[in-house]
Amino acid sequence: MSLSSQDMLEAMDGIALLIDPGLVIWHMGRGHWNDFWKKNAGSRGPLDVVGRNITEFFSAGQVRDVYRTLFLDVAKSARRAVKINYRCDSPVLKRSMRLTVTAVPTGAKTEYLLYQTRSLDVEQR
Repeated sequence: MSLSSQDMLEAMDGIALLIDPGLVIWHMGRGHWNDFWKKNAGSRGPLDVVGRNITEFFSAGQVRDVYRTLFLDVAKSARRAVKINYRCDSPVLKRSMRLTVTAVPTGAKTEYLLYQTRSLDVEQR
């Protein structure tokens, strides 16, 4: 039996993406992404993020710059991983989340980063 990167992304908890060292999204676990989108964006269809830079989805300015620097440090092997706990609230939910970015071991150089964010706790507001 052979598993593809897409199979692995679909099996992971939360939102899982493979991004290249330039921070462009190449693959995504569509099942969890679509579920998250439906719960948070109403009737609009899911946004296809493949081919877009991951940092486009962070607030502009210092926040985006810090995330970009952290992710690029992982891509350059200057940092083993990035793990950040954060809040991601909606009008009706209070969510505690964890973001993890790690290099995918494929040989001598980093070819992809695994970006995974998952819920730790969800409460009604």
